[in-house]
Amino acid sequence: MSNQQTAGIDAAVLNFDLLPDSAYVSVGTLAGLLGVSDITIRRRIADGFIPAPVGILGLQRYQVSMVREILSWRDLMSFDHPNGGFDRPLTDVNYAGGAQ
Repeated sequence: MSNQQTAGIDAAVLNFDLLPDSAYVSVGTLAGLLGVSDITIRRRIADGFIPAPVGILGLQRYQVSMVREILSWRDLMSFDHPNGGFDRPLTDVNYAGGAQ
C-alpha cells in the first residue's frame, strides 16, 4: 500500500499479521480490525459478547492471541447490533479504565 492509502490507519492494524501472540494492542486496534467503532467494542464488552481488555500500566489492551481468537469467531455478523447498540445507554461499565 502506498502512504496515501495507509494514512490514518493504525500501524498495528496494518501490521497485525506480523505481531507475535504475546504482543498487546489497543481497543482501537481491535475495532479497526473488525471495522467498528471503539464505542461498539465497549458496548460488546458490556453486553458480555467479547471479553474485557486487560489493564497494563493504566491502559486497556488486548493480547494479540485473544484478538486472533475473536477474529476467528464465526458469529461476527451479529457483532454489530442491528440497532447500532443505541438502544442501550452508555454507562461507566462501557468505559472501565477509560484510557486506550
